[in-house]
Amino acid sequence: MEEKRKFTRIQALKEVRYKHKESKDLMATVPVRDLSLIGISIYAQRKFDRGEKLELDITFPGESLPTRVSGEVRWQLTDEDNNFITGVRFFGVDDDAQKRLTNFIDKHISSNVEHRTAVRCKLEVEVQYALLESPGKTYTAKAVDISKGGMRIRVKERIEKGQYLKLNLRLPSYTDIMQIEGKIVWLRPGDSVYKQEAGIIFSQISDLDKKLILRFVERQCEKELKRSN
Repeated sequence: MEEKRKFTRIQALKEVRYKHKESKDLMATVPVRDLSLIGISIYAQRKFDRGEKLELDITFPGESLPTRVSGEVRWQLTDEDNNFITGVRFFGVDDDAQKRLTNFIDKHISSNVEHRTAVRCKLEVEVQYALLESPGKTYTAKAVDISKGGMRIRVKERIEKGQYLKLNLRLPSYTDIMQIEGKIVWLRPGDSVYKQEAGIIFSQISDLDKKLILRFVERQCEKELKRSN
């Protein structure tokens, strides 16, 4: 993933309108996966090549007119339902559009606890994992952060994008171990101890574990907000 998780991503927009930058076709409306200050990921209707240019109309809640931004396709993956999850990085955003985008994200993060659960929070625990293709071998990874839909881990072994993992996770102050399956959707080089850092999207998770993760993220966000004040 191109954003490298330096910018907070939120899940607050339901849909966005877009079209190819050079196309004269009407804009298509598609669901939004998440949004940050520098980009957006959407559930597109077709495959895109890296580098393709798009125009997007983002209508923020409470505003009648859309905010027009340009973007470049940076990555694309297909989920289990054959949706084309597409990462778009903004470019050439004017001052007014950047101000609207910044204000919307800031308000979303700080407005209430329910919204804050959509963002990631730090998580520094060990995670046991096994590749579904070779379930007999178990490895130990280090968690970095977590959200309701996935997590980031550091691993000492070589793994590949697209592989599925079975994760055994125990959140701090919780006694039960969660058994979750996830898919590796991005990788980047690690350090001398951990060879790779991986972004995991949860593919199978129980309703109870999902609620526990949401509760954990909620509490962590409350703590972070208190520290920032």
